[in-house]
Amino acid sequence: MKKLFLIIYMILFSIVNVSTVATQEAESGLLNALKTPKGLLLMFNKDKNNFKFEIECQDAIPFDPESMAFLIDKRFFQLVIVPLNEVIRSPKLNLSEIEILEAHKNFEMDYIYEVSGMNFTTKTDTIKNNQNRKFLYWELNIPLTDKDTASDLIKTKLYMNTLLYDEILSLSMAVTLNDNSEAARKLFQSIANNFEYNESSYNVDHIADSLKMMK
Repeated sequence: MKKLFLIIYMILFSIVNVSTVATQEAESGLLNALKTPKGLLLMFNKDKNNFKFEIECQDAIPFDPESMAFLIDKRFFQLVIVPLNEVIRSPKLNLSEIEILEAHKNFEMDYIYEVSGMNFTTKTDTIKNNQNRKFLYWELNIPLTDKDTASDLIKTKLYMNTLLYDEILSLSMAVTLNDNSEAARKLFQSIANNFEYNESSYNVDHIADSLKMMK
């Protein structure tokens, strides 16, 4: 059982090379979190790697001050920004967007294997939104036994990544035994549908003022 909890902890906090949580400046960028009528709007400004998306939820709580992590309706949710050159070592490789995202998935899975010593089965799919932005989605199933019945044990980890300018954004969410897996999947689909990327930074104050007028 101790080994199982160690594996879950390692998976929960895998590859944390990120900026800090909401509205705090970090070496690699700035993440802002704003409440909206539907939930939470997340905006990230850094060079040409700017993006925003809304999470439809009832409750959102900052979880870890040293990583972009939240509790979204009691689910652990994290953003990770990975420099593209850490995933693709050779700039001469002529890879498609999906091939780059798959390389990042393998990068993450190799790390999880390194820290846990275990191979995990994954279910992978591709998502394309109305703006033709591509996402790679995959699920990692945690090997539980019949004795693992605690409702807060993680049974599945959901991942979704997308390519920015010269970085990769990776989103992850933990699904516990008493959670609805399909609802968590729909949340990721909703994020993909409203995701917006921009090479120019967002005017956070202007967007915040606009949201105040909607109340």
